Parts: sequence; C-alpha cells; structure tokens
Amino acid sequence: MHTDEVLRLLLREGKLFIANPEAGVELVPIGQDRFRSLNGQSEVVFDSKGAGKSVTLSLVNRQSRPEIYSAVPIAMPSPRELEEYRGDYYSEELGVVYAVELQDGKLTMRHRPEPAIALVPAFADAFSDARGRVIRFTRGNSGLVDGYLVNAGRVRHLRFVKRS
Repeated sequence: MHTDEVLRLLLREGKLFIANPEAGVELVPIGQDRFRSLNGQSEVVFDSKGAGKSVTLSLVNRQSRPEIYSAVPIAMPSPRELEEYRGDYYSEELGVVYAVELQDGKLTMRHRPEPAIALVPAFADAFSDARGRVIRFTRGNSGLVDGYLVNAGRVRHLRFVKRS
C-alpha cells in the first residue's frame, strides 16, 4: 500500500540515524547494506537494484510486516514555489478549514484556534510535520495547486480542497 510516509535518514559524526518525530534511532552496520537499531528491534536493508536504479529501503520491525521505502530527491522549494501552496483548504468529510501560510519563509498549517504547525519539505509537492503527518499537495489540469491529501497513522488520503 502506498502511504507517502516519510522516513528521513541522517548521517551524523559518521553514524547513521533514522530521524523520526520522537527521537533519532541510531543504526549500526551488521553486514553489507544491512543495519540494526541499537535496541535490536528493527533492521534496515538497502537495495540499489543495480547501477542507475532507484534505491529502496526495507524497515523490518519484529512486531509488524516490513515497510518498504523508495529513495526520492529531497524537495527544496523556493519562496516563490512555497507561495503556490498558500490558501484555505476545506475537508468536506471533517467539515473543517485549515489555513496554509508562509511565516518567515517557511510553510505552516493551522486550524483555528490551534497554533500554527511548521511543514518541512519532504519530496515534490509534499511536506511533513513534527507529528509525522504527510501533506501531499495536488494539482489540477492547469498545474495549479487545487488541494492536498493527508496521511497520518491509519488515515490515508484524506482530501482537502483549496478554497482561496
């Protein structure tokens, strides 16, 4: 199942980490293209499928089925590109409006009266927040942003439509 879930890897002081909203998880090498978390609960296996092919990562956790991730280029939208996402978005299913705004050159999302939540670029037209939710903006035939889909936990592809 395609979920848009984001798994960020960091290399810090020669050590590989899975960066997640709660805390970084250090990975130690156990073989070629294989790593294990320090607590032994998870294994990570990289597969490059040959020269010039995309890299996949399998995250194997003892309590669940393996999760497969595909490497994608990190998105680095310009201020002009971030401007395209600004607006109010409505979910008919939830009956709520979220405002996507630019604050100090960064994209934020808020549902009044709650405080704004920072959105971090993840991949093309997609952002994640500190809670691990993924917001993937959609575009109509014109190429303009027309809404977004939210993926969070067991919620998949919850649609919000751009109103302004």
